[in-house]
Amino acid sequence: MLLKCAPEQKDTTGNEILSICRSLYLTKHKLSFQCVKQIYLLLLEQSILLPALKLGIESGTHELQKLAIEQIRAVTQIDASNCDTELLSLLLNNKLVVDCVSTVFYPYLLKHLLTNREEGQYTVEEIAEQLNQAGCTAEGGSLLMYHRATHPSLSTFSAALSVTKKWL
Repeated sequence: MLLKCAPEQKDTTGNEILSICRSLYLTKHKLSFQCVKQIYLLLLEQSILLPALKLGIESGTHELQKLAIEQIRAVTQIDASNCDTELLSLLLNNKLVVDCVSTVFYPYLLKHLLTNREEGQYTVEEIAEQLNQAGCTAEGGSLLMYHRATHPSLSTFSAALSVTKKWL
């Protein structure tokens, strides 16, 4: 299916494959880890990045999530072929924000977090705490100050470092 599709249909085919995998998650025909990994690698091989990233992240296995994060780190520019709101939600729900701090995805993750707080299984405070625990104190503090609508003139680096101690 994937290997025989026309180049202009790769995205559609990738999304269909992702849908098929998802439809099997809660059935007795759930795909094994090795099978999911093989599908993930085939999607990457065919340059179908977005469905591959979603499959890797939602797999719940550390190995596939690590492979997906490696691919995210390699992305240099965000566009519709490598990022959408569903992927951002998956990253937040799977608590992978810390792994994305040094990527081009990070600003998009924060924007998504702050504009869609009611949707997910995460809170701004939880994400800020994860950042703080990972040694990204300034990032966690900046997130909290933005969330609590601190005036931009008060949002300094030293303020960002100190608010995590006060607010978390």
